[in-house]
Amino acid sequence: MAKDEADRALTMMLERVDVREAIQGLTDERIAAVIAKADAAQEAVLNKLMRPSVTDLAQDVIEIVAADYGLPADYALSSAGGKIISSEPSYASQVTNYMLEVGASLARFPAELSVPTFPKRPVMAITNDVSPGNAWCFDGQRANLTIKLARRVAPRSFSVDHVPASATFSIESAPRRFRVFTIPDTPSRGETLVADFEYVVGAGVRHVQTFAAELAEEAAAVRAVRVEISENHGNPEFTCLYRFRVHA
Repeated sequence: MAKDEADRALTMMLERVDVREAIQGLTDERIAAVIAKADAAQEAVLNKLMRPSVTDLAQDVIEIVAADYGLPADYALSSAGGKIISSEPSYASQVTNYMLEVGASLARFPAELSVPTFPKRPVMAITNDVSPGNAWCFDGQRANLTIKLARRVAPRSFSVDHVPASATFSIESAPRRFRVFTIPDTPSRGETLVADFEYVVGAGVRHVQTFAAELAEEAAAVRAVRVEISENHGNPEFTCLYRFRVHA
């Protein structure tokens, strides 16, 4: 179908039906096409604005790769067996909000078409790819993740990764305030707060930072932890967690 015909068909649809009905009538193929168009437009903008020198790019790659080699084993890492048990906001609610935003955008078509980026799953926060955009992002500044560890351990420290400042437009979406709780096998015992820390940003600050757990030497090993984020570095709209690590 030619572009003009597609525009006229979509305009007629929006005039005759409710936006919610239009969303329900969209096929997976059409939704995928809209998402692909938005991603392509976003990539085109990034390609124009981000043209790092070979030296800067090499430094970013070295810093990201070196992070894994310079730290203890990560028991939250998904490829090692870590899993997301639950998240708040949930991924389902994030997808629902995305669809509502798409519907609102369609209602403004053809005068305006602004499609948001499809939300990435919470599991992004426990993968080792921290290249720009590969993060779990959520609206606002508050969220939490419950993570099943790859094996039962007594956590001794935690690390937080964000994309290097040299590879992003703004560092304001980086999480700032964290609290970490261990979750016992017996629910009646309740969670235990084992860390309360601040991830800092600024000139000369590493993008991977490690924080000690406040845990007794004889503390029992656990299979799960809950990460609570309460504040970011100034972005009022959203926060992005690139990676959270658990060390023993």
